[in-house]
Amino acid sequence: MPRVMLAGFLLLLWLSAALAQAADRDALVRIEIEQRRPDGSAKVISTGSGAVIDRKGFMLTARHVVEEALKQGSGLRVYGRLRSKDGVERYPLDLVGYGLGEADIALLQFPTGVKDEWDFLPYDTNDLAVQDAITGWGFPIEQDLQPIAGQVTLKEVLIFRANANFIFGMSGGPVLDQQGRVRGVVKGGSIIPGTEQLAPGLTFFVPLRLATPALSVIIAQQSGTEPATSGDIDTAKDLDSSQPPSRSPQEIRILGKTGRARVQVFGESGSLFNSSPSNTDEVNKPISVSARGDERSDCDDDFERTISTALSKSEVRDTDKSGLSFVYQTEAAGGHYAVSPVQSCFLGVPVGKSGRDTNGRAEAELEGAISFIAGSKPTEIRWRDMEGASLRLDGFVDEDGSLVRSLSSLPAEGSKTLQLQSGKRYELIVRAQARVSASGASSQARVANGFVEVR
Repeated sequence: MPRVMLAGFLLLLWLSAALAQAADRDALVRIEIEQRRPDGSAKVISTGSGAVIDRKGFMLTARHVVEEALKQGSGLRVYGRLRSKDGVERYPLDLVGYGLGEADIALLQFPTGVKDEWDFLPYDTNDLAVQDAITGWGFPIEQDLQPIAGQVTLKEVLIFRANANFIFGMSGGPVLDQQGRVRGVVKGGSIIPGTEQLAPGLTFFVPLRLATPALSVIIAQQSGTEPATSGDIDTAKDLDSSQPPSRSPQEIRILGKTGRARVQVFGESGSLFNSSPSNTDEVNKPISVSARGDERSDCDDDFERTISTALSKSEVRDTDKSGLSFVYQTEAAGGHYAVSPVQSCFLGVPVGKSGRDTNGRAEAELEGAISFIAGSKPTEIRWRDMEGASLRLDGFVDEDGSLVRSLSSLPAEGSKTLQLQSGKRYELIVRAQARVSASGASSQARVANGFVEVR
């Protein structure tokens, strides 16, 4: 009897897991871009992948999969094909919104009223860490649904790299963590020169945090509120529930902010020599790293010895509704020790004494982005304590987007006033870095508490 009960229990567990997996697969979508012919017939001209992330039929995909088809007058239509208990279902999809700035991510929705509830995958907008395990799901061209596993290998502000071998057609598919939560969408990979093949183990996905403006629609519905939809805002692209709908059309409207920082120290000896970088992809999260050398003089460790050290701290802070602070501290001190060329000592002093200097280095790199809707008033960008930093303003004044302005090697303090197109979406990207180096008895430090705002 116990064996029978155990077998029944294990069978129940297996059935539960199988049912859960089936429900998850029912949330995965093959996207079809359809073109109508003059005779009224239709042809699927391209495909992609996606995933439903809410019971009301909201789904995520990559922006590049659907953007051309969603342009007015394109003559194309976007459909989603997915499994159900009745077989395969196919419905048209409508655009809800795009991600922050250049992010290759889009939120669409199936028609309302078709179903009471849609199968969906849970999602998490927190960033994954390097070496976290992932699984990308999607529909390779002319193939059925496939999972491709791998790990996160590199993190940037707008894109993460993975060693998974994603396949053409999987673009827009969900990237899941080990708990089955959507943490990003597949973007693609690097094509091997002279071929049409993707380089193995070199593929990319977009972190879900960059879908924040579009996801606010889901959050608003879950909380029973309505997202802001002021008449001067392109609501198909720029919905966001964090700002009041009574905003004056003359004022800019902040959609979201992101930040990342990296610190590292280097040297020729001790823990400086083997130092590793520290990274964060969050605002308001300080990071730091420090290390020291192990310089030792011949005969007497302390004879004419100086220890090399290095320290680096940085943080991107969300200080108010329209600005970011860039805070860093980098310090480096050189080292020195005495040696005997003949490897001999006399009275504790190296015979034929000579000195050797060692180096300590510290680096800090920071990047932040502010996404906003321009008002009818001129937009002013102001900064202080940002010497040597660079600004780039990307403007999305048409369907394709265009680079508006780029400033590099900023003076420590200044401002720039621009007349931007009212009601259109822009993103200000700020990059700052500090590097100090010292050798021997010298030291060097660089400290800043910079600030950039859009108003």
